Amino acid sequence: MSEYSGYEATLELVLPDKAPESITVSQTPFLIGRGSENGNHLVLEDPRISRRCAVIEEEFGDYFLKDRGHKSGIWVNGRRVGQKILMDGDTIELGVENSPKIVFRLRPTEHFVENMLERLDSLPAIESAGDTGGLSKLNLLLEATSLLHSALPLESVLGTMLDHAISVTSAERDCCSKQTTTAC
Repeated sequence: MSEYSGYEATLELVLPDKAPESITVSQTPFLIGRGSENGNHLVLEDPRISRRCAVIEEEFGDYFLKDRGHKSGIWVNGRRVGQKILMDGDTIELGVENSPKIVFRLRPTEHFVENMLERLDSLPAIESAGDTGGLSKLNLLLEATSLLHSALPLESVLGTMLDHAISVTSAERDCCSKQTTTAC
């Protein structure tokens, strides 16, 4: 089972000189190409784009992007691909100048969030009068998990993750930093 089960896939379509548009990947295979006559779910009206450009398929909770023979190629994060597992934030380009960019997004479904909240409410009280661990540590872990799927800068995510890991494990920061050259 994928780490993304309980998540909804969307595509953020960025067209030159237009506001971004969000499209839900409502079914798979999800076809991308020029014109609707080929059953495309995301229709791109650009004569340079193939009628059968690309497809997104879901398998066991992972989303795969596959090139369907687009002559200019399919590019993800600047690299040409034939097939690739998509991750939140991946940018898909269609190999032609000033063509649409498509940003793949994964967001928790409302059902997933509601289910998680119900499960948290049903947990027995594990914090006693003097114990500050239990649910607060679980809360830190849930917050850290949500950071992994955010669009925040990696440095910020890793710093927060480190802070949460230290809190959960009751560890202490080393007195030395990378910039310190003398022993502590």
